[in-house]
Amino acid sequence: MRRPRTDAEYRKALERNLATSVETSYLIENLLTLARADSGAAGLEFREIDLLPRLQKAVEETAILAACKNIRIASTISSGPLLVSADGVALDRVFRIVLENAVKYTPHGGQIGIVGRSNGQTSAEVEIRDTGIGIEEKDLPHIFERFYRADEARSRETGGSGLGLAIARTFVDMHGGTIEAQSSPGSGSVFLIRLPFSA
Repeated sequence: MRRPRTDAEYRKALERNLATSVETSYLIENLLTLARADSGAAGLEFREIDLLPRLQKAVEETAILAACKNIRIASTISSGPLLVSADGVALDRVFRIVLENAVKYTPHGGQIGIVGRSNGQTSAEVEIRDTGIGIEEKDLPHIFERFYRADEARSRETGGSGLGLAIARTFVDMHGGTIEAQSSPGSGSVFLIRLPFSA
């Protein structure tokens, strides 16, 4: 006869089930986002917005996550407006994806730097730099591909579906911008997002 489970065991099982449900819901949401983008039905609404308040909000939200790992957030954000033609919700998603990845792959006590600035007369730039574990050279060209996971062992530990950066690139492309990464193992990563100024 199997012994009855304790309250702690029931609680742990429920927490596992909840985590699985959340992860599945997030995967479905990401797949639907990419499917809508592929079909041209992403439903983005472009208007002239100041990129800086959106970035500042993302930084504040990231600081809450980073505090759990004692990660220091250092931000340098331009004082003047950076006006771009964009869908604000989509931009929020892009910033959140890259910043959450920075937190996920930066060890306890590390640092994340965020810079928002003008790149001359043509575009706004957002640079996100971390002191994380870095990315192997062989993996770097593929990190924006759908379902690509740089390290299977590490992926099992950190979770995720391998769709986040693919979604970020899709949204940035739809805004006429670019997103690129530089990294090496043990030296952290730098993600640079460029978005053209509104006409």
